[in-house]
Amino acid sequence: MGYALFANRKIYYTALLSQLQMRLDEINQQRYDLMTYSANISDGEVTLEEITGDASNYGNYVQFMQGAEAYCNSDEEFMTAKQDLLGMAQDKNYDDGTMLALEQALNTKGSEKYAEQISKKLAVQEAQLEAEQKRIETQISVVQADLEAVQNAEAQAIKNATPKFAGVG
Repeated sequence: MGYALFANRKIYYTALLSQLQMRLDEINQQRYDLMTYSANISDGEVTLEEITGDASNYGNYVQFMQGAEAYCNSDEEFMTAKQDLLGMAQDKNYDDGTMLALEQALNTKGSEKYAEQISKKLAVQEAQLEAEQKRIETQISVVQADLEAVQNAEAQAIKNATPKFAGVG
């Protein structure tokens, strides 16, 4: 009869192990998404190819582009340097194409600075996910040990419940 209790406990540990494995898979996917996003924004630009290749981070890319634009328009030091450089270029009578290329290059530089800030935040998120992953891996090893102990106890209970006959066994 005791083996029925062990079987019930075995079902519980198996379900718990399955839940922990699923959470571990989710964390691995989140870490992969963070790594892909971080790599794609590291140069300060997000291309259409990068967005379509990583659709799971679409919202993050939109936020990055909006944030980079806002950063370029709000950072006092960057705005001052940009205006000084563009003013010098106008003084030298650069044509409109050159001025546009210069402004785009400056905006890319601002986006790179913004990407550096975002990368620091992503590193913190990555560290949190890694810590959670280690915690779950520890829980998995404990549950596996408990499951093995229950399986051994169940096998022993079944063995003890089996009648023994003299001369047969």
